[in-house]
Amino acid sequence: MEHEDLADYAVEQGLREGASYVEARLEGVMGDQLLLKNGNLEVGGFFRRYGLGVRVLVDGALGFCSLNYFSTRKKVREVVSNAVRLAKYSSKLRREPIKFSDEECVDARYEGKFRENV
Repeated sequence: MEHEDLADYAVEQGLREGASYVEARLEGVMGDQLLLKNGNLEVGGFFRRYGLGVRVLVDGALGFCSLNYFSTRKKVREVVSNAVRLAKYSSKLRREPIKFSDEECVDARYEGKFRENV
């Protein structure tokens, strides 16, 4: 299952659990690592890591939970449930409900350019 599908699933799950607003932020990082010993390559490889942050609004209170590695719906459900549980608990302590602005949702992708000094 693709990571974007799991982020969409997080939003759907949060709404099912009673949140009036759910936001899932997916971040992916790619890179490479090299280990040199006395100028000789010992180990080299590429990596790709993903993390997911889930923010929910329940009864006028926010809840947030995240994880830095995920690959299954079960893990995503746990994170969403924790965020909802935190928001429900926080709603009992808040004085005024949190309200968001009416801004449009944005889907953005960023890529950092690098220069190589040889």
